[in-house]
Amino acid sequence: MFIPAAGYCSGNNCNYVGSEGFLWSSSLCLDNPSNVYNLIFFLNTIDIVKNGRCNGFSIRPVINL
Repeated sequence: MFIPAAGYCSGNNCNYVGSEGFLWSSSLCLDNPSNVYNLIFFLNTIDIVKNGRCNGFSIRPVINL
């Protein structure tokens, strides 16, 4: 299994494709339910942050068969 560095889309623009990954979690932020936690990674960094649910992030990892 791998997690693609698919970047993210906002409106008609796709950003960081091939260099960063943004993945949704299933957990809403209790302080603001319009946000959700997501995993981000780039270079040697992995972090969990809050983002608006309107952003176009990847949903799941990919299995290479």
